[in-house]
Amino acid sequence: MWTPASLQEHRPCDYDRLVVVFSDVEMGAGGELDDFPHSEFLGDLLLRYLGDPWSDCTIDFVFNGDTFDLLKTPYLDTYPRHVTQEVAVAKMSRVAAAHPKFFEAVSRILEDPRANKSVYFVLGNHDPELLFPKVQGFVRALCGNAPNLHFPGFELSIGPVRIEHGCQSDPLFRVDPQKPFIQADGAQLLNLSWATVALLDVILPLHPLLHFHDRLRPRNQVMAMVPEVRELLVAKAWHYWTRDFWRDFIALKDPVLKFNWTMVREIVKRFTTSNPEVSFNKRWLKAKVEQDDGELFVTGHLHQVGTYYHGTKRVLQAGCFRDEYFVLDDGKRFQPVLKPFYEIYLKDGHVSGIVTEEIQGPARPRESFPDSVYDVVPQVKALLAELGDRSRERENQTMQELAEAADEAAD
Repeated sequence: MWTPASLQEHRPCDYDRLVVVFSDVEMGAGGELDDFPHSEFLGDLLLRYLGDPWSDCTIDFVFNGDTFDLLKTPYLDTYPRHVTQEVAVAKMSRVAAAHPKFFEAVSRILEDPRANKSVYFVLGNHDPELLFPKVQGFVRALCGNAPNLHFPGFELSIGPVRIEHGCQSDPLFRVDPQKPFIQADGAQLLNLSWATVALLDVILPLHPLLHFHDRLRPRNQVMAMVPEVRELLVAKAWHYWTRDFWRDFIALKDPVLKFNWTMVREIVKRFTTSNPEVSFNKRWLKAKVEQDDGELFVTGHLHQVGTYYHGTKRVLQAGCFRDEYFVLDDGKRFQPVLKPFYEIYLKDGHVSGIVTEEIQGPARPRESFPDSVYDVVPQVKALLAELGDRSRERENQTMQELAEAADEAAD
């Protein structure tokens, strides 16, 4: 039985190692579409660990997936589903150019001579490009080519602490860790999850219009305020599924296409709901915790903070560090969500203390906010009008969903 629990916040006076975990920072390519344009703020936060009381402490800094928002970083003004090593490096270059202070801070940490300090970049569903050797080499060069910079893959163990982003527990975003790349037309491509492909093809072309709404919480409340946005997403998804998908799947035999309408519809559901149950496979996590001898498990991915016990073991849902806002006053005011991260203290190979930090990030300029959530409605209605009468399409959607449900039941 999973039950919420509150953390006892304390900084132990007796410890021999510290693990600092940040999840879902989502540094983008700069500008108003960047969900975290605050690399100097994050850099200053990291550098405080070079001072007292941590100056001589062994510290592991873990960036737990989606550190870099390469998913929403365009390449040549498009969002290609064929991600080669060259495309990945180009996207990473744009992110690095927008966030020099972050890499400067990481370099200073890694070169600190007083104690053993290491940095880890765990993979998430927004930055699987870190699988490419050239991308890793590019990041290493930005960080001074320090030997204590690590790319552990999808999960990491530090003593009794098990850390992973969480996308591998999500059926929509899971990829085969034994097959991270595929070959197509002589090129090596990222073997993207079907959910990532659907986002690239359906959702991200609308990102310049809806990027601020993506940061708002709770999402289901926002979508209730502006149902036209939900309708547009579903309409675009159906148009894609009935036309563009089959053109590329049949005519081009694109190897990254491998999903059905129900899957595409689920992606739209993810974009428009705050329900954590749609993306948190607790049964999988429970099985993992039971099978592992770790004491503490840290995951991200959901953009929600929570703590759960399973027997003597604890699971931390790490939330996200990117910019997000609560919507207030009927969609006319936006209150920043505090940014969480964790300090996990170890002594003699065991967890001796956990500190949950939640801090206010830098304010964005007022002009970067809309007057209300309704500002996009005229543009959304114009896009819907271009699609014409959708009554027949809605009937076809229902029939398709029933047919796929029947096929699944038969299997």
